[in-house]
Amino acid sequence: MMPEWLYGAVYGWRYPKVWRCGSAVVTDAGPGEAASRYTLDLGSVSLDQSSILEFQVCELPTERIACGLDILLSEPSDWQAEWSGAKDARVSMRLRDGSDQLVFDWAGALGGAWTWSGPYDGSAFVYGTTIFEPHTKGTYMLTLEIAPGSKPSGLTAKLVMRGGGWK
Repeated sequence: MMPEWLYGAVYGWRYPKVWRCGSAVVTDAGPGEAASRYTLDLGSVSLDQSSILEFQVCELPTERIACGLDILLSEPSDWQAEWSGAKDARVSMRLRDGSDQLVFDWAGALGGAWTWSGPYDGSAFVYGTTIFEPHTKGTYMLTLEIAPGSKPSGLTAKLVMRGGGWK
């Protein structure tokens, strides 16, 4: 690992890099990022409305990428109580590559089938068996289906993909 002052001199002026590809805004935080060097922001989604959304993503790095939801929490200290309204919401994610081959298909209630990581910095990352290694220059179609729970959650979520880093 490079000393911080040397990293800043060599790479600091080049990062973060941001570009748009398909439905995503891609951010490369740089080679000094330990985890989640690459983040693809696909926008906000409501957990309180039935919806079927499709997204095209491309120009993915050849790193392991996890697809999931960033659930924004207003009170990270009491996050279990805050997300309890969303735990019976059903979420489905399907990813197909450019030749229409299924890469992953994961579905279930947020409170059961999905893994919650965090909360860190006011949000929890929620993912399933939604980790894959993209092909160079590959194009992918991501389908997200949401069936709201029995009571409104009031939570805001962002659909994201993230991966890479030196760890």
